[in-house]
Amino acid sequence: MMIKMSEKDWDTWSNAGINLVRIEPNQLAIIAELHAKYFNHKYHRPCGCNKKEIKRWIEDLNKIFENGFE
Repeated sequence: MMIKMSEKDWDTWSNAGINLVRIEPNQLAIIAELHAKYFNHKYHRPCGCNKKEIKRWIEDLNKIFENGFE
């Protein structure tokens, strides 16, 4: 089954301007919120020092983003 974002979440993700060089606190909140929603886990914000986990979450969300929105 192909998971798609809601149109609102798709717009939020496309306008977030997230890159791994520097992630702002508000961007980290978006990553955490959307990852919890689409991967069915409790919301928690990973430590900004944990680039590996953040990168994996971004990659996860990018895969869903590429599926478009409903």
